[in-house]
Amino acid sequence: MFNIDLTLKNTPFPLQVQRKSESEAEAVYKQILEAMRSGSSDILELTCDDKTEKKLLFEQVKFLACRLL
Repeated sequence: MFNIDLTLKNTPFPLQVQRKSESEAEAVYKQILEAMRSGSSDILELTCDDKTEKKLLFEQVKFLACRLL
């Protein structure tokens, strides 16, 4: 599993989603990078491959950092 950690404004702890393959994790990382660059207030939804019931919604302008492990 590949982990993508997200740090959001006004959130004291990072959130995490997992992808089964490196290419899928890279795609999510790039999606988040584009969202950070755009500065848009659009909503981004992410799901988790490890825990399929885990769903996260973010306002894109809330991203501070993203880390791919």
